[in-house]
Amino acid sequence: MPTTVTESAQELVKTYNEMMSRSFAAAQAGWEQTAAATKTVAEAAQTEQDAAGKVWERTIAHSRDRAEKMSELARSYSAAPASGMNAETKEIVDGIVSADQEFFKSCAEYTLAAEQRRARLAAEMIRANADLAASGQEVVKSAFDYGRALMDWSFAVTRGSAPTAPF
Repeated sequence: MPTTVTESAQELVKTYNEMMSRSFAAAQAGWEQTAAATKTVAEAAQTEQDAAGKVWERTIAHSRDRAEKMSELARSYSAAPASGMNAETKEIVDGIVSADQEFFKSCAEYTLAAEQRRARLAAEMIRANADLAASGQEVVKSAFDYGRALMDWSFAVTRGSAPTAPF
């Protein structure tokens, strides 16, 4: 706590300047965090769109391939002997099963990767919000310090021992 009127006024000016400086720094950090978050979300959306597009392309290709193989299978069955599957039919069925397994594996990989991307985005947004909250706390601390200095100066003025304008 300042001991003289002059020290009280100097402390008031100093804490006011610190408060304003921290307020502007917090506002700047807020703008930077908002810009970074916007960029991150836009990039995540683009990545998701690209990945989903690839899945749709694979889905369409798989559906076409499967339809062709099912047609081959139908032709093969119509030509198959009554005794059961021949080697050609077995090969077609194996190809369909293998393609289905590969397709569903790629869908599972996409789903896992999408969940991981979303988790990274959420973690980054949480970190950005924590940084923003920390700069807000600095502003609150500065405002508190300024309020305390203003009270000290006000008490000095009411005692008649301080100048009426510290600035």
